[in-house]
Amino acid sequence: MTDNKMNEATLNVVKTVREANQALTDSLVAAQERNVRYTQSVLVNGIEVLKSQAAGTRVLTQELADLYQKQQEAYQALVTESVNAYMDMVRTPVSYYKEALEFAESVSK
Repeated sequence: MTDNKMNEATLNVVKTVREANQALTDSLVAAQERNVRYTQSVLVNGIEVLKSQAAGTRVLTQELADLYQKQQEAYQALVTESVNAYMDMVRTPVSYYKEALEFAESVSK
């Protein structure tokens, strides 16, 4: 009987240790699974943020390029108009002189 009680006690200790080890293993596996999911979510979210920033940078770059093009067109129009105004200013006295000569020629005839 004593051997029986001893065997029973030993089995209870083994069973308790096994259950404790199983609970510890289950807990570690669950923690590892949570860590994997957390790491995956951090990476996925990080990638999404990078994609979003890259898309925003592309849009901003395109907008800057468009603005630069408009600025260049405005400068070109300003230079063209300035040159035209200068040429008109230079031509005006010459045209008055030419008209005066033509008038003088017509009066002298």
